[in-house]
Amino acid sequence: MNIEERQSLQQKVYIHLKEAINEQIYKPGDILNERKISAELEVSRTPVREAFKALEAEDVVEYIPYRGVMVKSLSVDDLKHIFQIREALEILVIKLAIDKINNETIRRLQQCVQSQEDLKDNAGNRIQEFIKLDMEFHNILADTSDNPFLKQLILDMRDKVARLGITALYSGPQRFYETIDEHRAIVSALKADDSKLSLQAMEQHIRNTYDNAMRYIETLSK
Repeated sequence: MNIEERQSLQQKVYIHLKEAINEQIYKPGDILNERKISAELEVSRTPVREAFKALEAEDVVEYIPYRGVMVKSLSVDDLKHIFQIREALEILVIKLAIDKINNETIRRLQQCVQSQEDLKDNAGNRIQEFIKLDMEFHNILADTSDNPFLKQLILDMRDKVARLGITALYSGPQRFYETIDEHRAIVSALKADDSKLSLQAMEQHIRNTYDNAMRYIETLSK
């Protein structure tokens, strides 16, 4: 096997594991079985080990002596620090994007919010679709900011929070409705070319998401 093929296998395993962790197939505290994963993916154990190292470098998993590789948990402090960074990044997106937003951008954002609206009464059963639309909304703005490094940093922060599971971000129907209203407020402010209101709307949206996730973590500790 040449270097490119080995790297391709490692990337395949890495993506599989990261998605499984984000979707809580592997939950915080779970030990990842190297032999089982290699058998499931029909690869040797080498790319699995390499994927473990990549995830460890991202602080997603940690090596526990005599136990193996474990999915890391997020503490209250971890969540606070992550959302402090994400809030700053999303606000920077608005600052960079607002002068570049045109009618087509607004149309795409509105379409995204409308798709969420169409899902809201059945979002509990189609939650992955709702999440994808949420990501699409923020990705449209990040793309408009025209800073790929900024977009990647935001994706990294979202990945870290995803380890808590979907329940942490959308603990009930009310949060679906709130998210849609918050997205509409952002679009409305951007359409009006109101920089101050756009920044306030994004800040409030991220803080509300943080508050919801924090309430979820606090219920786990009781």
